[in-house]
This record gives sequence, C-alpha cells and structure tokens, in this order.
Amino acid sequence: MKRSFTLLVFFSVLFALMGVMTDKVHNLRTKYLAASISQIGRIPSSVLVATSLEYKGVVADMMFLNASNFIGRNLMERRSPQPEEWQTFYLMLDRMSALDGRFLDTYVFAEMMLAWQARMYDEANSLLAKARRYRPDDWRMPYYIGFNHFYFQKQYALGADYVMQAANISGSPSYLPNLAARLAFYGSRSKTALLFIKELIAQNKQIELNPELEKRLAAFEAAASIEDAAVGFINRFDRRPVNISELVKTGFLSAVPLDPYGGEWRLYIDGHVDSTSNFVEREK
Repeated sequence: MKRSFTLLVFFSVLFALMGVMTDKVHNLRTKYLAASISQIGRIPSSVLVATSLEYKGVVADMMFLNASNFIGRNLMERRSPQPEEWQTFYLMLDRMSALDGRFLDTYVFAEMMLAWQARMYDEANSLLAKARRYRPDDWRMPYYIGFNHFYFQKQYALGADYVMQAANISGSPSYLPNLAARLAFYGSRSKTALLFIKELIAQNKQIELNPELEKRLAAFEAAASIEDAAVGFINRFDRRPVNISELVKTGFLSAVPLDPYGGEWRLYIDGHVDSTSNFVEREK
C-alpha cells in the first residue's frame, strides 16, 4: 500500500515537471522564432541578396517557413503580435521578395497577414506593387491592391481602378469588370469580401491557414445575408430597417446569424454591415 502511494506521488510529480518543461520549451521556441525574424528583417536587402549567391530561392523558402511558423504559432495561441513584431515581419517579407520576386506565396501571405491581421495596408500595398513588377501577367496583384483600397481604406474609386486593371490582364476571371463597376458605385462590401476570401482560399494551399480563412468566409457570408435582407426590406417598405432585429421580425432573416468571432453585428445607414469583433480572434 505504501509502495503504491509512493509510486502515485512520484508519477504525479513527474507529470507536473513534464508540464512545466513543455511550457518552457514552448515559450523558448516562440521567443526564438520572434528573435530570428527580427534578426533577418534587419539585414539590408542588398546584403542578403549578395550573400545568398545562387541559393536565393532556397533562402527565400527558408525565410518563408520561419515566418509561417511564427504566424501559425500566434494564431494557435490566439495571440496578436506586437506592432514592432509586425514591422519586422513586413521587413522579412520585403527581403523575401528581393531574393525571389516571383515567389507568389510571399505576396499572398503579405495580403493575408499584413492587410487582414496587422492592418498595415500601405505596407501590404507596397509589397503588392513590387509584385506587379515581377509578375506583370498576374491579375491577382492589382486585384489585391484594389480590394485593400476599397474595403479597408474606403478609397472606392481607386479600388475600382485597380480591379479594372486586373480585369484587363489575360486570364483574369470574367466577373472582374462587373465587380469593378460595383466597387465604383460602392456596392455590397460583404459580397465583395466573399469573392476575395474565396480567391485567397484557392491560393492558400501551401500556407495552410485555411481554417482561419474559412472562419472569415463564414463571417462574411453572415454579413452578406444581413445586407441582402436589408435590401429586401427597403424594396418592400421603402425605408431602411431600424435595426437587424426588425429584419427578423419582418421575416427577411430567420434569425440573427452568429459572428464566428463572437462580436455583435452593426447595420449602417449606407447599408453595409460589420461586427464589433472586426473579424479578429479574441485573445485568450
């Protein structure tokens, strides 16, 4: 009996120590990733390109994996990087574009993280503008810039102009000219976001952050359903709904859809919908 009790105490202490060590290893790895990104981000592009010799593509791939691990860990922990971390992350992506200007994942990753998560719209657009020089035949680069101007920066005419530039590139989707026209007249922001998110998911096979994008897609689908309901209400009653609850009471919505990020929906006088969550994961 005494031996059993001793063994129980021993294993209890052992598992406790393992838990503590796991947390320490986890924290050390997180700090290492943050430090490595910061160090690489400080290296001037010209120096990095010169010292990489004929292995520029390999170095760019390694940097991309390191950046992916850093962002992935923050998403898993529901932790938002600090502004200085985002800045060094941007510099790292900029160095990657200098090493391999045609590396598509750099620019998709920049759009996903800098524009959508860090809200560094100018920095994202700067990288995408660089991408246009290296990938002049890729309609997605002006398309992403156009979306940023339209959705985030509320520069509707400029956004429409970039989307029209994307529409004029061979191989672009047939819906882009109509989308550009809708942007110019400030159409449904949520429906525009749906098209954009679906395109990002299609391009996101290697970055493997699809769960986050799928969640954001669900959020915009919910927002678009509210916008559609508001349009139907206006067409029937020739006035704007007082609030979203009125859309439910009048049957235009069966129920108020859930925001997967846990926020409360807001319906504006111009008809667009957003959420108090800003479609950003709450930190634990």
